Amino acid sequence: IKGLVNKGTMVLLVSHELWMIEKYCDRVIWLDKGRIIKEGEPRKIIMGYRQ
Repeated sequence: IKGLVNKGTMVLLVSHELWMIEKYCDRVIWLDKGRIIKEGEPRKIIMGYRQ
């Protein structure tokens, strides 16, 4: 995944694995039942999700 991103390829990653999201993503959208709850920097969104 990192190799593709480093080449400038956009990657859409759908995951429930927070470690993977934090490692590979530079932007996150948190969805719940198809609605956007929050979007932004991975660490901030993950912190909100864990609360």
